[in-house]
Amino acid sequence: MLLAALLVAVAHAGDVSPSPSQPWTPSTGQSYAMPPAPVPVRLSARALSLGDLIDLALRENADTADSWKVAVESAMNANKALGAFLPDVSINVGFNKQYQQVNGHLHANGFSIPQFQIQNSPSVFVSPGANVNWTLWDFGASIAQYNAAKAGLLASNLTHNRTIQGVVHGVQLAYFNYDTARGAFNAADANVDVANANLSSTQMKRTAGLGGLSDELQARQNEMQAALQREQARDQLAQARAQLFELAGLSPNANVTIAEQAPGTEPAPVLAAVDNLMAQALAHRPDLAARYAKITALEDSYKHAQRAFLPSISFSAGVSRMHGTQATLTSQGVANPTAIQQAQITRYTASGFEETAQGGLSVSTDLTGWFTYNAVLREKRAEIDAAQADLHTALITAQHDVWLAVDSCQSARGQYSEAKELLDVSEKAYNAAKNARESGLQSNLDLLQAQQSYAQARYTLVTARAKLFTGAVDLAYATGDTPMNGETSGQ
Repeated sequence: MLLAALLVAVAHAGDVSPSPSQPWTPSTGQSYAMPPAPVPVRLSARALSLGDLIDLALRENADTADSWKVAVESAMNANKALGAFLPDVSINVGFNKQYQQVNGHLHANGFSIPQFQIQNSPSVFVSPGANVNWTLWDFGASIAQYNAAKAGLLASNLTHNRTIQGVVHGVQLAYFNYDTARGAFNAADANVDVANANLSSTQMKRTAGLGGLSDELQARQNEMQAALQREQARDQLAQARAQLFELAGLSPNANVTIAEQAPGTEPAPVLAAVDNLMAQALAHRPDLAARYAKITALEDSYKHAQRAFLPSISFSAGVSRMHGTQATLTSQGVANPTAIQQAQITRYTASGFEETAQGGLSVSTDLTGWFTYNAVLREKRAEIDAAQADLHTALITAQHDVWLAVDSCQSARGQYSEAKELLDVSEKAYNAAKNARESGLQSNLDLLQAQQSYAQARYTLVTARAKLFTGAVDLAYATGDTPMNGETSGQ
């Protein structure tokens, strides 16, 4: 056995990388089962809205599954804590069968006389019984333990809610990032069309002798820059799409269409004062409430530790009944020097039962536990202090999150208003420069500069509109107002 264990240990010793700098490779003949490919999600033919993507993410996300399992485990702990208020009842049944046979020598007056004795006594006993033990009073230790379990369950449920809000928030940001990238690509595509039109117009003027090579080269350079910006926008769109699909639990090659954010669905201005929004965050955010519940659970756990060292009064009782049958057959004989034999045979059978019952009160305490009493309480107190410090930090962070989100929303609204005016002015300036260029009142360089300003105004409007939505969802998340379903603001 030792040699076999040594050989197994040597064999497994080779199943690691030979050094930290080298990868592990399986030995010859080794194969490992790979997980199956994920089952494709069934999707409707219509374009997926933001609510659809959130529903998909909540079904497929591993974080929500983990937080839910923790909450289920906490619920089981709370149910187990209820068992301290119930009596412990046990039922037992014993079965016993005996057989006895004796052989030996008879010693008398200095002589050892061989003796044979056969005692065949098979006995069968059955002993059913029941016991009950009920703690009547433990100075509130059981109640404190149950309260701690309930507070822990509340903390787990609140943490699960905040996890769901986090998933919703992440999908919202990814969706608006994708919508922004799509708008930027559309703007870049429109800029390419304008640049191509300017290039064609410049080439026609040069052919007619109304322009020079310099104008055509400038127009061609502008067209190439617009094409490059479109490719860059295409790459950003692909990355935004991949991030959104990953958060939603979709395959990267899923053939689905994402619905656009329609114009006129911009979030409303922030009307509430920042102090009121901070107060809302402190009152409604699940993660802050979970920290409060955790402190409550730790305080109840501290009370349980205090009272667990005190005596407890218990009532115990038990009943049992033993019944069975015993059949005895005895044969005995002695061989003496004169070859005279004596023999005796006895046979009898007995049956019956025996009943017992007991009950009473008992007081018990853990005397050796008093040596660790202070250390246990100091450990519990340290956990409470750490949780309170974490809560204090979280409260300050929540207030900063709200303040920054409000500032971002207000700034984004101002930028969006300015961006719309900028686009309107840039479009008019471009059309004026185009007409002046065709009339020969301005150079081609002036037209190209007006075109670039017009293109930049498109990007500015797309970015400013995206900040409106991301600022709104950040503020909702900071105040704990993020919806935990497919219905979201900004749709």
